[in-house]
Amino acid sequence: FAVWGQVTPRGQDVFRYDILRQRTTRLQRPRGVFARYDPGVTPAGTTYFGESGRGCRPPVALVRKPRYGRAVVVGRLLPGVDAGYMFALVTRAGTSVLYARFSYQGCQAAGGPVGPGAIYEIVDRP
Repeated sequence: FAVWGQVTPRGQDVFRYDILRQRTTRLQRPRGVFARYDPGVTPAGTTYFGESGRGCRPPVALVRKPRYGRAVVVGRLLPGVDAGYMFALVTRAGTSVLYARFSYQGCQAAGGPVGPGAIYEIVDRP
């Protein structure tokens, strides 16, 4: 599997590509969700990504979407914090999801300044 995001004026979407079946799937955004972004994927096709609404510093959730089944929130970030650049690694303890975490410094348009970033981990044990 491979995953990527796409930005349009109407929002951000995540796509999952099944290499064996040569099939691309856009992961549908639920009502009220403006952005799904910066995905990571496991060998089984479970996709992890950030999810948020629209506006200045919207709350951000970390979400798991298995190949079959519904999306589930596996973590929420503090107000003013965003995530990106995810990588999912399946281990004996669960799925280790590594992601970059940034603090907003204001409400500038995309590309505005952000605070220092760091790499964080969440272990998902479905």
